[in-house]
Formats: sequence, structure tokens, C-alpha cells
Amino acid sequence: MKLISVLSIFGYLIILRPFIIRLSLLISATGIIIYVFLRNRTVFANRILLVSSLLSLIPYLLVGVRFMIYEVVPIVRSILRERLDFIEDVLARLWIIKHDPIFWGISVSGLALGIYLVLSRRGPKLMPLNDESLSSMIARVSKELRISVPEIYVESSDRVQLYTNASKTKPYIVITTAALKMLTREEISAAIAHELAHIRNEDRDSYFLSLVSTIGTVFNFLNLINPVLLKRDSEYAADELAARTVGVEPLIKALLKVSEIAQKPILQSGFVPSRFEVFSLSPSIKSRIMRLIRLYKEGKLPKFKAI
Repeated sequence: MKLISVLSIFGYLIILRPFIIRLSLLISATGIIIYVFLRNRTVFANRILLVSSLLSLIPYLLVGVRFMIYEVVPIVRSILRERLDFIEDVLARLWIIKHDPIFWGISVSGLALGIYLVLSRRGPKLMPLNDESLSSMIARVSKELRISVPEIYVESSDRVQLYTNASKTKPYIVITTAALKMLTREEISAAIAHELAHIRNEDRDSYFLSLVSTIGTVFNFLNLINPVLLKRDSEYAADELAARTVGVEPLIKALLKVSEIAQKPILQSGFVPSRFEVFSLSPSIKSRIMRLIRLYKEGKLPKFKAI
């Protein structure tokens, strides 16, 4: 029995685990290559990247399946049959679990996914929006984007900010009191359209699933870049969809106010995004505005669209 245990351990370490890692890397590399070629189709390219990231997790699940088949099932059977000596032998082989990063990566990613599914169903402890005119406008923008109207909450804060839970299970948008005071109705509609675009694209679920696959695929360094790419592209995609809905002009004005950047120098200087932005998780306000202006000049986005 001990000889079989040793051979099983060495077979896993020398044959199975390297195969799992190489197969996962191959799937990730294929997804990144397709993503690069489809980069102009932002939302579709992101879906391809997410799918490849999740598919690269499947080979690692073999470790969990192997553990269930060869370790858990025999222990349960032995307990039912009261074979304590066999239980001790099986438990002695579990040292590989203690020292196997692949097993712990799968375990942590599974735990994180479970916690996320529970928390994503909870709404924030904030006051709901009590403004019929604004609620009506949000309903019209939601209809334009072909999504259900999410819950809208108001947060008492001096910061001009809007954020969303872009989850399919319980979507909601939070607007600060400072944003309601500082932004015009057109600017609020543009900012809301951006957040609604995140909900339509299910960006939060996509981003978290990419993190889960990154945690679960230990040794697959290619997956480390996926959350960054998805986060950056989701902002560009939400901007573009919002601009198609309400126009470029109100969206740029809202971005400038939210970021507290002076409007005149930005639009006149023809600023260029910093070369160091590639290392940031989200694109800067400057690069987002630059992209909107470029798409507008190319005739792909309207200047203003009444909702």
C-alpha cells in the first residue's frame, strides 16, 4: 500500500501536474491571441478573454476531482465500514495536499466565488432615490439600453461620484449628494448611462470571475493580465455605449467634473495619455476623453442626443 502511495504521488508531481499547467497556459495564450486580433470589438473581445480565462481553470479542477475520487470517497466509505486502519493510511497520503499550490489555489478561488455570490445579492444600506424627474430620466436611459431599471440609491458625501454594482443578480447605482448638486441633468444622464452600460455588460461579474480564474490557476502567469485588460476595456466600452445613448458632449463634461480637472486646458492642449498608464488598473480620465473625442471625430459617436 505504501509503495502504491509513493508511486501515486510521484506520478502526480512528474506527469499530471506539469500537463495541467501546460494545458492551462495553452488555453490562456489562445484566448489572449484572439483578444488581440478582436481588440476593436471591445465587448466581444472581453467575452473571449473571460471565456478563455475560465476554460484555463478546467485543467486545474482535475486536481479537485482527483482529490475527491482518491482521498475523500475512500475515507467516507471507510468511515461507513469502520475501517480505521485504512483511514489512517489514506490520511497519511494527504501530505501532498498540504504542499500543493494547485489544490490551495482551487480551494481559495472556490471560497472567494461562494462569498461573492452571497454578497452580490445584498443591496447597500443607503437611502433610495426620491426624485421623480431623475427616476423618469433613468428609466428612459435604461429603456434605451434595453435593460431593467436598477435600484438607485443616494449617498451623503462631499465627493462627486457615481458607482454601480454591475451584477446580474442585484444591480444598483449609487449617486452622491455632491454629484446631484454639481452635475447638470444632462451630465447626470451621461454618468448614469455609463453606469447602466456596466450593468448591461455585466462587468462586475466578468471582472470577479477573471480574478477567480487567476487565483485558481496557480503557475499560469498569463492569467495575471486578464483582470487588468477586462477592467480597462470595460471602462472604454461603457463610455462608448453611454456616448451612443446620450452623446459625447455631456459625458465628457461629466467626466471632467467628476475628476475635478479643469475643462479648458484639457480640451485645448490635445493631451496624450501617460506611458505609465499601462500599469494602472483603470484607464485615466484623460485617455478616456481622448478616445471619445477620436471616435466623435471619426463620426462614430453623436455630439448630443436627447433622452
